[in-house]
Amino acid sequence: SNPRNGNNRSLSNTIAGERLTLDNLYGKCGGKDWYKDDNTDHCDWKYIQCNDDGHIINLVLEQQSMSGIIPTELGTLTNLRTIDLSSNNLNGEIPSELGSLTEMVDLNLSYNQLTGDAPMELFDLPLNVLDLSFNKIKFVPSSIKFWDRILSTNIPKLKFSGNKIKEK
Repeated sequence: SNPRNGNNRSLSNTIAGERLTLDNLYGKCGGKDWYKDDNTDHCDWKYIQCNDDGHIINLVLEQQSMSGIIPTELGTLTNLRTIDLSSNNLNGEIPSELGSLTEMVDLNLSYNQLTGDAPMELFDLPLNVLDLSFNKIKFVPSSIKFWDRILSTNIPKLKFSGNKIKEK
């Protein structure tokens, strides 16, 4: 049977929960044309990809005129492999909850107005790309913890340019 027809209650609840997370993301950050306020399956939406079980794996919302703070609930989309929220007007801090997305290989938050520190949890993910460039993130290079983390990371593409590197 099709796992998305509701026979498997826990799976359908999880998928319903993922839809609520998208509703929440749109409610908090808006966007141009990625969200559909109807009963269509979000897996059929242009900027969202799901796996065969109906779980969201790619969220590619660059240049969507989104603004506001990235909701911590994004950290509940545990199957996510790609988050691209680049070239929007998002602000506030990067939620450390994104560090629980252990399947994620590509995180692109470049060209926003994000502030605060980069959560150390991100450096534990199996990322191929971490692009935080062109924000207002404060990296504190004088922190030994920071450099230990950066130097011990296995992330091949690490992009921080265009931020505020602070001494303290």
